[in-house]
Amino acid sequence: MQPTKNDGAADMARHLRPLLTVDLAATPLSMARQTLNNWRSRGYGPPYLKIGRRVFYDVADLHAWRDAQRRLPMRSEADQ
Repeated sequence: MQPTKNDGAADMARHLRPLLTVDLAATPLSMARQTLNNWRSRGYGPPYLKIGRRVFYDVADLHAWRDAQRRLPMRSEADQ
């Protein structure tokens, strides 16, 4: 069987990381889609991709951004 043009596209699709819409990205972050929209307009929040007029989030970028938000509790001077 000879390879077709679609075989190359299918192979490329298998190697691309998944992209999420704003709605799908907001859910695992436990926030409203409007929060992501507001943050994006202010230059804050996870990295995003704009393809045409649509906005997408790379799953790997969401994980990295979420992990970078991790903070340790501050100890007060009374606790020391």
